[in-house]
Amino acid sequence: MVLTERDFAILCYLNKHGVSTAQELTGLFFPSYYVFRRRVSLLIREKLVQSMPLRRLKEISSKSYAQASATLGLPTPRLLNSKVYMLTERIRMNLQSSLNLTEVQMWKHQYQVGRIDGLMRARLPGASVLNDPEIKREMLRYRDPKDAVIPDLVFRSDAFNIAVEIERNYKNHDQYRRRFHYYEDSSYSHVLYFCESDDLFDRISERARSYDKVGVVKILNPDLVFQRSRGFVSLSAFLKIKMETHGG
Repeated sequence: MVLTERDFAILCYLNKHGVSTAQELTGLFFPSYYVFRRRVSLLIREKLVQSMPLRRLKEISSKSYAQASATLGLPTPRLLNSKVYMLTERIRMNLQSSLNLTEVQMWKHQYQVGRIDGLMRARLPGASVLNDPEIKREMLRYRDPKDAVIPDLVFRSDAFNIAVEIERNYKNHDQYRRRFHYYEDSSYSHVLYFCESDDLFDRISERARSYDKVGVVKILNPDLVFQRSRGFVSLSAFLKIKMETHGG
């Protein structure tokens, strides 16, 4: 599923307001209720949005249905059958420590994080997964986080400790050099850079040529990895390469 600018605007709106009704979202973003239902079903399928009966909301449950009907402008029979829409718990958890959550760029990045999370879970069954807030909490417990590099995701098992970075825009050369040096001296066994475009893939591959642990991947072709000593290899072959780890 490809998310549109309107989808990201809806996610921003739900993040800001918490919950919204179908009537409200239709009026704000869609030409008709039919178009709203068709699109929101895709957002629910992608586990970005969830729905629940409106009567289950705490703010409503303490009022009579008559009061709630007057407040929302809905007749009581419709109120009993109405739903409200909100972000899924997974999305809220991933974003709880982020700044500027209403910015569309942040939502686009988090959507890609969710895609790569699902993709890697399917390829690494049984691996434990840490997201950005969990990685930060772990670093606070065990090391000084001041100069640490925080990946978007970490996949971990007895056989590997993989840092995942998701790139939508190119950083400057110095930032990549600092991050690659950090990863080379870290306890991560492998580092995967997922690139949103061919241009990003080419530029980051060029910067990563001096670093053994770093593999570069196109999001649209995730099973083919570029790595300095092997060239192009499959994802499974890249993860079987034994890398020297340094950190603890």
